[in-house]
Amino acid sequence: MEPAAGTRISAGATMRDAFSTLIKPPFRTLLALGILVSLVSNTLPETADGTTLLVALILLALGLYLQIAVTVAAADPNPTQSADVWLKEAFARRCFWRYFATSVFVLLVVLLAGVVGLIVGGFFMGGVVALSDPSVVLERRGPADAISRSAELSKGNRPALALIFGVLILIPGMSVQVGGLVWDLPELAGDLWAVVPLLVLILGMTGAIALTRTFLALGGSKVPLPPRESVDRSRL
Repeated sequence: MEPAAGTRISAGATMRDAFSTLIKPPFRTLLALGILVSLVSNTLPETADGTTLLVALILLALGLYLQIAVTVAAADPNPTQSADVWLKEAFARRCFWRYFATSVFVLLVVLLAGVVGLIVGGFFMGGVVALSDPSVVLERRGPADAISRSAELSKGNRPALALIFGVLILIPGMSVQVGGLVWDLPELAGDLWAVVPLLVLILGMTGAIALTRTFLALGGSKVPLPPRESVDRSRL
């Protein structure tokens, strides 16, 4: 599908709509599961042995699958209220490693652009690559192809996409990393720091909804699964 020529995205309206969607089913259930995963992750001991590392990797994988499920559900104009449907479809789309690789690559590109371009460059690059994750999940593209697709669809709307990506994904994620490594905020904030990952999770899922709907509005599509991989929703 070609980019939807002339479509203009309002960052404020898109983010407000995404926030209001997050508190509705099935998204609120997916969010609750994400919060549970986050809370369990926070209970893991700091001294990592083999078992702790394995549990941490499993929890990371579950968190990514929840993000994929949010993306798939957000692509449906009238999503089924059962979160189970979207979790099963997230597994059925078989895009975990491509999604993981694309997310890491996008982060590295944005950070590099931020260093070279004195932060502003990071926001600009965020507007270029913001639609990469939805492209991986919905169109089943590889990382390089998904980033190219994002660059194609984002033309004419990069300032709005940069704002959405920056406010909901980039700034929250970087604040946690910088606060922990540079200012040692976890020690200064004490128990209050436990709330921060939850806020990042909420904003991240809101961002997934906003960027998925923007991806579709700008001409992206959801490629159907092959028959053997499709989810039979009539039985769920």
